[in-house]
Amino acid sequence: MAALDRANLKDQQEYDIKVALTLPRSPGNVARGNFMLELLLLDTGGTPLSTAARLKRADFLHGKAVLAASSRPAVLPYQAPLVSIASDLLLVGYKMLFPSTEKTTLVVPMAERLSFGRNARLPTSLLLDIRQGQALRTYSAQVIFVARLRGLRWVMYNWRISAFVIFTTLFWAVEVVSMLLAFLAFGVLTSRGKRLEGRVKKEEEQSVVPAAPAIKSEPADVGAVTWSGFRPLSPSEESDYDDKRRKNGGRRKSPSPHDGTGSGSASGVVRRRTSPGWNDDG
Repeated sequence: MAALDRANLKDQQEYDIKVALTLPRSPGNVARGNFMLELLLLDTGGTPLSTAARLKRADFLHGKAVLAASSRPAVLPYQAPLVSIASDLLLVGYKMLFPSTEKTTLVVPMAERLSFGRNARLPTSLLLDIRQGQALRTYSAQVIFVARLRGLRWVMYNWRISAFVIFTTLFWAVEVVSMLLAFLAFGVLTSRGKRLEGRVKKEEEQSVVPAAPAIKSEPADVGAVTWSGFRPLSPSEESDYDDKRRKNGGRRKSPSPHDGTGSGSASGVVRRRTSPGWNDDG
């Protein structure tokens, strides 16, 4: 029996379970022949294992849930008597100096691809029972759990340095590409905002109506009238103007906008340029 607190078993992970027995090649073990190995994986439910030297099977299993069980036959490898005698004669000195070398390690597969479902109860202890071989002499017994890794975990476990180099390079490349894409998107959004701002400013400038320029007013020069243009008087207009001048005693009268001789584009009369020394006789 043994606790599995340090085994760190995981759910949804396949395991191969093996039992390794180290046996001396004693006459009793060789004469024993076949024997059975039974392995039980248990959930003790938090109950500590008993440390009694001798414990009955039923007492040990009381109050414990059996999660997995397996039984397999085993036997010591056969060795011909003549070969055994020749080996002992050739290696008698070495075996006398190192008597612990006179042993055999027997590996028995107990389970293949054993797994536990998601959120299932995991074994916390195990029981290894050598049935029909109670007289079998052993040096040690080991239960070996071998995880069958798949996919990325298998690559990272079996090719550690290569996986480190490859995945570090990929992570760096993804980081650089993401940074470039972020800068590119930021630049596009910024340039678009500047263009919209410039367009709004142009529309505001076009919508503003310019104010009419102020006309500078100058004092009228006595005796001088300025028109922007002139045209010759017709004979009837010239005779009317002469009659008005005679009635005024020969003095020059400034044209009025009411008599057909005023200034401005609405009067439609003669527009001529006069100077202070202008008179009708001249």
